[in-house]
Amino acid sequence: RVLSLVLTGCMVALAATGCGSSNSGAKDETASKTAGDSKKLTIMMSNSDSGNNAVETVMKMAADKMGIEIDYDVYPDDQMMSVLNTKLATGNASDVILHNIGIATLPADKLAVLDGDWKDHISEQSYPMTVDSNDNVLKAPFSSSVSFLGSFITRKCLKMLGVELPINNFAEFKAACDKIQANGVTPVYMSNKENWTAQIWLLATIQPTLFEDPQFAIDMSQNKAKPSDNEKVVKLLSNLEELRNDGYLNEDYMSATNTMAEKALMEGQTAFYADFSKLNDYSRDEYEQKLGMMWIPLWDDESDQVVTVGQAGNFLSVPADNPNADLAKEFVNTLLSKDVLQKYYELLPGISPYKDLGFDLEQGSLGDELLSYATDNNLYSDYQSTLVDGKAVLNGFYGNFSDKIQGLIAGKSVKDTLDDWYNAYAEEAKARNAEGF
Repeated sequence: RVLSLVLTGCMVALAATGCGSSNSGAKDETASKTAGDSKKLTIMMSNSDSGNNAVETVMKMAADKMGIEIDYDVYPDDQMMSVLNTKLATGNASDVILHNIGIATLPADKLAVLDGDWKDHISEQSYPMTVDSNDNVLKAPFSSSVSFLGSFITRKCLKMLGVELPINNFAEFKAACDKIQANGVTPVYMSNKENWTAQIWLLATIQPTLFEDPQFAIDMSQNKAKPSDNEKVVKLLSNLEELRNDGYLNEDYMSATNTMAEKALMEGQTAFYADFSKLNDYSRDEYEQKLGMMWIPLWDDESDQVVTVGQAGNFLSVPADNPNADLAKEFVNTLLSKDVLQKYYELLPGISPYKDLGFDLEQGSLGDELLSYATDNNLYSDYQSTLVDGKAVLNGFYGNFSDKIQGLIAGKSVKDTLDDWYNAYAEEAKARNAEGF
């Protein structure tokens, strides 16, 4: 109770100074929750989403279809989880929540059960991330921003420097980096000021190491094995560390941002950048003309090659105690209706977290290019939604992975990085009384 009061006090102070929130302000959020105000909704999201024009475009499109107004309640990405949990605990959450936070780290009893035509079409990869222990759907998958995890490549740059694709393993990747660097181009761009970017190097490559022997993933989920016990996991992180130590990264990698990375790609200043299959600050036509996409060859053994097609990048939720819950649920369903979804995928193409909808959604040429590397044996979803005997055994074992890999790039050792990851997910697993913890 004391911690809750302290956190609540901090949020009040932030609101008073204007930090961590949009210009909608606390007054607008309170207004949206009054019983008589049934035509306005407040949407909580992180600043990484609020900067996305595609999201705001379709949000407005859905609001216009319903004849309602919307306001945004925006928080820094690294504060989103703690603020959201506090708001849910105190009954002060916004009407609709756009987030990338797993069920395991949210109080399921604080979220409303959702329903709509879309519910029966959630993909196998995304479904485990959307339901509680009773199979109630609490999160509606929204966006394909994590549909593809791979490395952007600057086609013209690679062609001019004589780098041939595919690059099949880490040794070949380093050889390509040497050739690129010798011609005055930065081989690898890292934007480590933001905590979500460096992790993509591992999220896109770690699955075969964890699931080659499915028993290892099961043991990890039951606290019988740690990530540091897996030699291939250790080697993946060591190879990423080697890219930094051997000087293949941009010199300003600790202060660089995703926006800076996109600019460097588009201007041919760098050859490789790990990201999702879209750019936020350029139109689809602009970046698809200049860029390509390939897997991230961080592995030593070619048997560990992997193409990653993840679950939904974001989810929509509605607080259970929300006085505008019915309107909020209708808004969610409208966002997931045919014309709104098609507009969204026109702006941000990718693999949909839904199947058999009865209409097509744009996948994009970059996704097509990455999928050209895929076979029946190397196509995976992200590790949290990879299934073992029909169960996503590592769902809920994220452990602030993004922060840990950011720390590795900042200089933390591989051992300490893996220990920190284990300690973080073990604490979360213990809190939910997971087997073995």
